[in-house]
Amino acid sequence: MTIAITPYIYLNKYNKICFSINKEWSGFVSKLNSDILMLCDYSRFRKIVSGKEIKAVVLSGGGDISKINDTKINKLRDNFEVNLTKYCFKKKIPIIAVCRGFQLLAAKEGCKLKKNKETSNSHSINVKVKGNDKNLKVNSFHKYKIFNLNSNFDILGKCKDGSIEIASHKTKKLLCFMMHPERPGNDKFIFKMIQSFIK
Repeated sequence: MTIAITPYIYLNKYNKICFSINKEWSGFVSKLNSDILMLCDYSRFRKIVSGKEIKAVVLSGGGDISKINDTKINKLRDNFEVNLTKYCFKKKIPIIAVCRGFQLLAAKEGCKLKKNKETSNSHSINVKVKGNDKNLKVNSFHKYKIFNLNSNFDILGKCKDGSIEIASHKTKKLLCFMMHPERPGNDKFIFKMIQSFIK
């Protein structure tokens, strides 16, 4: 089985569009006993996704959404990831939205994002899953925080300041993280949560 991932998109010094994913994703996907597929052919993604046994699609982190930083690159990625999400929902393919991906989908649902003063630190969050409360140590690499989600979401994890770190959609196969599950420094429960989600 394959896990497809949307890459970070940027312009190089020659003004050419480039795609990349963090090395940590390769190791993370390997632990899930899956292959990794970087989705960078925007015009043919439906054919690519439908032609493989996709276990899940990851909307990866890195960069800003166009609502925050209105550039052509950000608009290009936003449009692609929104269309990809709609396709996955239709085909019932699980989606894991990480950091920027969570921000994009939350903003589309009318959520307001608040600038985060500390963009890189390790901290504890309170997680509520199936009636159980857990305090977990997680990493944090994001410039904006989410404090409100509409009633379509279940909030699973929060920071002490009330910002939302983990949420799931009530009717769609969608699991969202503001922290980066692929990077070191997270409680093992995060990996188990994703493992259970994509079964």
